[in-house]
Amino acid sequence: MNEGQAKVELLRKDIRDVFATPTPVDSLIFLMTELGEVADVMTRFGYGGLVRYLRGTIIDERGLRQRLVMELGDTYMMLCTLASSVGVDLDIALESTIQKLQQRTVAARKKVP
Repeated sequence: MNEGQAKVELLRKDIRDVFATPTPVDSLIFLMTELGEVADVMTRFGYGGLVRYLRGTIIDERGLRQRLVMELGDTYMMLCTLASSVGVDLDIALESTIQKLQQRTVAARKKVP
């Protein structure tokens, strides 16, 4: 289990969250909900503008960025929760994906004349 996953597990136990041991399906639903909130910030309200209207409040670029940071944090927490609930170490999963992409890149370069 990676460091992020371990921190999330300790937090869940410490706060006695009612979902301290969520099922994989619960975790997936929560992850998708959080990812939707990231999409909301990035698409519906635009990202990078100086002033945006967000749920009745005018916010500056920093405010929008802070909202995005919070939503990405929530998303990462739920990804850690999902990975832990199915026994996957995210560091190992990421390394596997990096190796796969590197192999594809090498293969694609060999095909280019």
